[in-house]
Amino acid sequence: KANPDAATLDKLYKNLNQELAKSTTTIDTNLDVISLKNDELITQIDTQDEQISNLKIEIEQKDSEIEILQKDLQSTKKSLETYAKIRENIGISLQSKLGVITKIDPKNAEVTMSAAKIFNINSTAIRDDAKFDLRRIFKIYFDYILSPDIAKNIDKIIIECHTDSDGGYLHNLELSQKRALEIMKFAYATYKDSNLSKYLIAVGKSNSEIVLKDGVEDPVSSFRVKIKFDLKDSKYFIEQVLN
Repeated sequence: KANPDAATLDKLYKNLNQELAKSTTTIDTNLDVISLKNDELITQIDTQDEQISNLKIEIEQKDSEIEILQKDLQSTKKSLETYAKIRENIGISLQSKLGVITKIDPKNAEVTMSAAKIFNINSTAIRDDAKFDLRRIFKIYFDYILSPDIAKNIDKIIIECHTDSDGGYLHNLELSQKRALEIMKFAYATYKDSNLSKYLIAVGKSNSEIVLKDGVEDPVSSFRVKIKFDLKDSKYFIEQVLN
């Protein structure tokens, strides 16, 4: 073949330059796109890193909150254990002091007496033959409960009278309230301590809390008088547990 002339070479050279220019433009465009994509990826990564960092902070905060809640739970548990232990300790001590005179539950420290030994049927007057034991019970009970180490934990001392279901509810309510008041008056008359008025209250429960045996009312056990107490802040402890 004949060698190309100068004009042909010049044309080829121009074509090559044009193709090279196009390729360069395409490459530059692609590089710009790649650079833009790269910037977007870097931004996304930075955003994700920031989100991860924020999540770590939130997790640390949650962990801290959980730790605080666990400490609060432990504190509440200890408070409840202390609350239960105070009552149980009082119950055990009272049982050792009153056990030969009357019935007392060592776990809840409630004194329970047969109302039939204190009152005649439909009567609110305390029987004379019941007064000696009542004096003894009040003396031992109040001496212990009103002692400084115990009284600091006590909110109320409650005289609580119950009836069986014989008779109407309102009749029994009035009867139990009057009986509770009579026992309270007797307590004030026989136990002289100015601190007693800060704690002692009387409550009549009518037949709202009868005692059942094998699913049937036991009228003898239902007809009863209780002496019990509320500890200070008991509602607070219960609310803490519920919360």
